[in-house]
Amino acid sequence: MLDWCSGRLNREQQAAIGTYLSSDISALAAVPGCAGLHLPSSHPLRDFMLWIFTIELAAIAGCSLSLDIVDRDTLVFPLSGLRVQNLDGRHSGVCCASADGTIQIQWGTAPAAYLQWDAELRAFRSNTATELLVGHPEAIRGIRFDSYAVYDFGLAGSQARTRKPSTLANKERQTINMALRLLEVASPETLSEIRGTRTNITALITRPDLVRQSYSVEAVPRVIYCATRTAFDLADVVCHEYHHLKLFLIEEEHQLLRNPTVAAVAPWRRDMRTARGVLHGLYVFYTLATIFGHLFDIFPPSNIGLRKLLMWRTAVDVGVTCLRKADWQPTPLGADLLDAIEGGNREQLDRITSQNATTANRVRALVSEHVARVSGSDEADPFYVAF
Repeated sequence: MLDWCSGRLNREQQAAIGTYLSSDISALAAVPGCAGLHLPSSHPLRDFMLWIFTIELAAIAGCSLSLDIVDRDTLVFPLSGLRVQNLDGRHSGVCCASADGTIQIQWGTAPAAYLQWDAELRAFRSNTATELLVGHPEAIRGIRFDSYAVYDFGLAGSQARTRKPSTLANKERQTINMALRLLEVASPETLSEIRGTRTNITALITRPDLVRQSYSVEAVPRVIYCATRTAFDLADVVCHEYHHLKLFLIEEEHQLLRNPTVAAVAPWRRDMRTARGVLHGLYVFYTLATIFGHLFDIFPPSNIGLRKLLMWRTAVDVGVTCLRKADWQPTPLGADLLDAIEGGNREQLDRITSQNATTANRVRALVSEHVARVSGSDEADPFYVAF
């Protein structure tokens, strides 16, 4: 029996549960199938999450392990992304025990909940009729979708509202399936990469005041949060947020900027951004234009699609100039990345402009006009981002 006391595993305990464990929880991101959490050493959840992750690994490996945890009414399993909560307030202590692919969770003398590992979902699912389990993961085209934001630690602030526990509606499943099919046609390599990196997608409550809603958090490197409104918008935001997450992981091993916090203008925002934020935006919009440009080569775009493609290309073209004016101090790798983005984007933008001069010139005028008056005021984000 390992007791929850100091919140740390000693050397003997670490050795007993295998080589996957580390005192640095960021190492969890390297474990196959792990959604992971990149939390700073001072974060109050850091050591606690390591313990819960230990239980998951032990269950999957078929090992027996038991943990007594005090003063916890909610457990979040970082590997599978399930949230389990105590609905009986009379008991504050919980026992978690793993054996043969199953986790038993019991608060005091209340009935136990049993979670069974599901290899397809790469998650634990309840194998008993219990109300303790919160979260309903589903696999759609090999991508895991959660109807409930099990990884919500308040990291998004006011950006998103999480759903109450529920299953996906049939219409949502159809939208998700179509969105992933569009992404598969546009770039089968990207969809395969999302599957291979075990990236999870969490659906959010749709906000009527936003054209689209999505975000990703560097501290949660394999979770995309987004609303499921239309198939094309969903394919757009999944691709968008995935490439933010991808660049976050690249940055863990390779420095791109020596002065990442210096202010820079972003053609897609009303306020000044950091140079790192602008570089992220350039990378993401360039990738979106490239991927969906392939789709539009197969299926000619509508007027809306054409304007969206031109917005991406033009924002990148103007944004590169904005970043070069900032004192961002790129590393050789960062400079090479920006050069590659600029060259590849300019070639495609020139091609599209030659075929659609009127629309292209109008989009460029809008982007240039917005950039000229960016000041960090309360002016709304440019409307053309919603094309």
